[in-house]
Amino acid sequence: MGSSIRALQWLSTPMGMNGQTLFPIRICEGMPDIPSDFATYSIEDGDIRSRAEATGATVFVLPHRLRHPLCYYRAAVQLLREQKYDIVHCHGNSCTLALELLAAKRAGIAVRIAHSHNSKGGFPLIHRLLRPAFDRSYTHAMACSENAGKWMFGKRPFEVIPNAIDPSAYQFDEAQRERLRSDWGWSGCRIVGVIGAFVPAKNHALLLNAFAKARSERSDLRLILVGDGPLRPALERQCADLGIGDSTRFLGKREDVPALLSAMDLLAQPSLHEGLPTVALEAQCSGLTALLSQTITRETSLGSGVSFLPLNEAQWRDALISFIPTDRAEASRTGMALAARRGFDRDRTAKALRARYIRMALHTQNQK
Repeated sequence: MGSSIRALQWLSTPMGMNGQTLFPIRICEGMPDIPSDFATYSIEDGDIRSRAEATGATVFVLPHRLRHPLCYYRAAVQLLREQKYDIVHCHGNSCTLALELLAAKRAGIAVRIAHSHNSKGGFPLIHRLLRPAFDRSYTHAMACSENAGKWMFGKRPFEVIPNAIDPSAYQFDEAQRERLRSDWGWSGCRIVGVIGAFVPAKNHALLLNAFAKARSERSDLRLILVGDGPLRPALERQCADLGIGDSTRFLGKREDVPALLSAMDLLAQPSLHEGLPTVALEAQCSGLTALLSQTITRETSLGSGVSFLPLNEAQWRDALISFIPTDRAEASRTGMALAARRGFDRDRTAKALRARYIRMALHTQNQK
């Protein structure tokens, strides 16, 4: 029945190199017999759009969600009435998803999935105010983790759908490691890496302060920062003020994340909040040790190579000084196997979600 179902993957944040975008793209890559389109209000990365379109999807860009919410809502209803999707799968971080879900309800879409991708949103007051409308707007509830589900759905039931990666794509590569470290002039160093948008939630400032203090005690420490965002200029100034400009590199947005992970010795992620960060899973598939903030769900850990720290600068400094690099090849093999066993494999997740889509569509048809 797969090809007779049409779905819309609706992003409530801009389409870019972020988990909310990459999850549905990876799922669509894994279930090609269920056509899916994408809707968003902004595209931050043309390569990501091309990747979505490579699955056969049309990417619809609506009026700006925050600046023109009424125009956005009207355009959404019109789009949904014209396209007549069987399923609308809405991806977001808070009850502001009520806007998309109510548009789908008004357009007569029978299957309306609310999917939580974070354990906290940027507008907590609006989140609380919209909860009654949100609770009446969706038919199915999904979340990337238990914490993300509790944030979005409260005490109402939801289903955890594991974030999807291709574990084998992140297998440790010694040649790539040596190439990049040589290019940077850091062959004999201990390299810490952080990957993520330069936004307040990622809490880069704490890591930079802790790294500067650790660097004063371990001269071989280096730091790479992968990503981009509005806080980049401030973080670059912070590095200069701390005197660590010569031991840090801002690499911008990169497509070669597997190679970058191979080049690192440690992944650091001091986030204020997350859903279930795929980069931590990818790092473990590469055999990396990982330092994560205690705000991140324990579901992220695949084994003994992950430590969860409070957001305390002194403890992060001590951990950066004392971490012990792993046997990368062996740790990578273990990480890949555990990721697949725990259900984080893209193909397995796509297969499971495909079966859910079919059941949802059949149940709707049987009720008509």
